[in-house]
Amino acid sequence: MGKINIGIIDDHQAIAQGVAFELRKNPDFEIQFIVYEKTQIIDAIRLHMPEVLVMDVVMPGSSGIDSFKEVLQLFPKMKIIAYTALNSPMMIEMMLRFGVKGYLNKNQALGELNDAVLNVFYDRMHLPEDYQFILKKLKGQQQSEELSKREIEILELIAQEKKSNEIAELLQISLNTVETHRRHLFEKLQVSNLAGLIKAAMDQGYIK
Repeated sequence: MGKINIGIIDDHQAIAQGVAFELRKNPDFEIQFIVYEKTQIIDAIRLHMPEVLVMDVVMPGSSGIDSFKEVLQLFPKMKIIAYTALNSPMMIEMMLRFGVKGYLNKNQALGELNDAVLNVFYDRMHLPEDYQFILKKLKGQQQSEELSKREIEILELIAQEKKSNEIAELLQISLNTVETHRRHLFEKLQVSNLAGLIKAAMDQGYIK
């Protein structure tokens, strides 16, 4: 697996550099660019084509979510995490409706960024627990979610009684990334222990 390429957009240089510093702790992440001005956003994306954007909402010269709209109109498959001090549920819902894949408040611990990037990269929405009701409103209660190709790979290795450090070595990803996938496997298959995970995976045809 190659590294996940990330772009960071924030007019506050100290915040942007803090985000970059935190994300660089994960060896599976590559910071491709940091942009501090709205006028540089589109050119930076075209040049580097990151897989995930960590992007502030309010930038000088922007009226709020219009920057998201502009990016998604030009790059409709771009996976964006809104990283902002704004915490209005109405604003968050609007961003998600426009196609933003995740939201984090700047008051949260920087460590939350790791899970957020992994979630949106693997096509999972990411919101803090306090805002999960917004997803339920938009998507409705879902009985179960499909597993990604990577999750199935990890599931098969778990069924072979491989430990997390062994899985990380075999798949050439970080231990933290493996643990994040393990946690989501338990959530998606709605189980609480390893035996339940294997049984649910067999019942649903993911493993034999």
